[in-house]
Amino acid sequence: LALGIYQIDDAINQANKESLISIAFFHHPFSCWHPADKVSQHILRSNMDIILHGHSHNPNNVVTQNASGKALIVGSGTGFENREIESSFNLLEIDPETGNGKVFFYKYLYFFH
Repeated sequence: LALGIYQIDDAINQANKESLISIAFFHHPFSCWHPADKVSQHILRSNMDIILHGHSHNPNNVVTQNASGKALIVGSGTGFENREIESSFNLLEIDPETGNGKVFFYKYLYFFH
């Protein structure tokens, strides 16, 4: 998967500079991106507050920080109707005044029902 610097720069330039929080979202996590896209990943981490992704069906979060800033990266769960993978989802709660927030991870435990 390749996204490229042009697409990243174009999206960032179109973003509202007055926004308190910047959010980017992609289906694929950075681990699926082409190795040549390391610069694109760095630009996103430097310019976005929150980066959301799916694909891996593994709910997780990580805060990355570099000299330009830090970003919260949140991977989503999945909602399959079979039970091979536990269904789960994330909920982000953000205070628009301060920009502070929390990530909640929810999992459906089918064996309790």
